[in-house]
Amino acid sequence: TQQAIAFPDGKLEVRSNASRAAVDSWDYAVVLVSGAAVLLVVVNLLVFWLVGRTVRPFGQIVGALEEVQRGRFDVTLPPLPGREAGTIGTAFNRMVGELERHLETERRAVRAEAQLSDSRELTRWIDHHIEQERLMIARELHDELGQSVTAMRSMATSIAQRSVGKDAQAEQAARLIADECSRLYDAMHGIIPRLTPLVLDNFGLADALADLAERTRRSQPALTLMAEVSLGSARLPADAALALYRAAQEGITNALRHGEAGRIELRLSGSPGEVVLTLRDDGRGLPAGGPPRDGHFGLRWLRERVEALRGTVTLDNAAPRGVLLTVRLPLDPETA
Repeated sequence: TQQAIAFPDGKLEVRSNASRAAVDSWDYAVVLVSGAAVLLVVVNLLVFWLVGRTVRPFGQIVGALEEVQRGRFDVTLPPLPGREAGTIGTAFNRMVGELERHLETERRAVRAEAQLSDSRELTRWIDHHIEQERLMIARELHDELGQSVTAMRSMATSIAQRSVGKDAQAEQAARLIADECSRLYDAMHGIIPRLTPLVLDNFGLADALADLAERTRRSQPALTLMAEVSLGSARLPADAALALYRAAQEGITNALRHGEAGRIELRLSGSPGEVVLTLRDDGRGLPAGGPPRDGHFGLRWLRERVEALRGTVTLDNAAPRGVLLTVRLPLDPETA
């Protein structure tokens, strides 16, 4: 294209040059693109530096997490730069501290459980040896001392009979000796069941409980004692039978000594999976805070004995009055 501008003394003609305009446009575009590229590089470097500075503490956090995964729970993070990293680091240290406390509590619980298991094993061992000693003493009393006392009574009775009409003083002394031997024999036979229930070894738990109830009725004429045993076909191991007998013995003793009961109901029932002994009395009941711990070693010993056999002992107030003792012992399938 061409454009002319007239002046008084001449004219100005302007002609366009397309090739030159294209070159100028290209040069301008190169300068613009180069500036943009430089600016982009600078911005990327700045962003990379800022991101690297921001995420650098997270490498420490990841390393600390890997240490925790390997089982080190005493690792802690130093104060980290940046608000987010600092918050995460504080939370991590708090989490590790709580985790360490929980693990220490669990370790103490494991140690306590192991000590409890050892204590129960020791309790069973002590209980077994105590029962063996009681059995030996009871048999010695029954076989040796019992025979000696019986022989003494027979000889005294014989002397008294031969002295009739001949020597009144000798007859009186002999009858006194015979009476004392009878009282000693009765007292000895009252001690033997408290040491060990020989009836239990010879005839079983049902007869042993019946004998316990009968002896209690004779010693406590004013007491009404009802005993009901329904084991069915359940066969009890010796240690379980002894634990149930001792539970009944301890329950009756406590009902009379502490509850001043006038009526006691003793029941023993067996099912395919367990044996349950209940003893209910109409005494004064338990105090408001439950059974006192001081001095009541019989109940604690009974609880240890039953729990060693994987059983439970509960002692609650009964309605309308009195105490209900419940002992549950599981039975193995081959013994049920």
